[in-house]
Amino acid sequence: MSEWEHLKGVAKLVKFEDGENIEAFCKRYLEECGRGKREYHDSYKEAFEDEYCYEFVVVDDEIYDVRAVVEYEDNSDISKAERNDDGSIDIELKFYNGGIPFRAAFADAIRELKSKSESGVA
Repeated sequence: MSEWEHLKGVAKLVKFEDGENIEAFCKRYLEECGRGKREYHDSYKEAFEDEYCYEFVVVDDEIYDVRAVVEYEDNSDISKAERNDDGSIDIELKFYNGGIPFRAAFADAIRELKSKSESGVA
């Protein structure tokens, strides 16, 4: 059943090892956790997204650790992201999960933050 979700917390950009791309990171992480890619996954990135959809979010070719997120009650769309001095990102999301998934709401907030940063607003 679909419902409103209001989430607020902190996200951190995951740093890859030297020379590692997103696919290599996802493969390494899955293997370190005793997981792997199933036959229906086209890539390790896809397997990673399926396995850890509420712990990590992939936005373009970056991965964000979003485990410090809590849920609130309320009823209107919110998609906010603000960069902290330590490099982490405060996030606040409120969305109807029958309309868009968590990943899409998170990606909207990150892209908005990047857009503000590029335009000098944030």
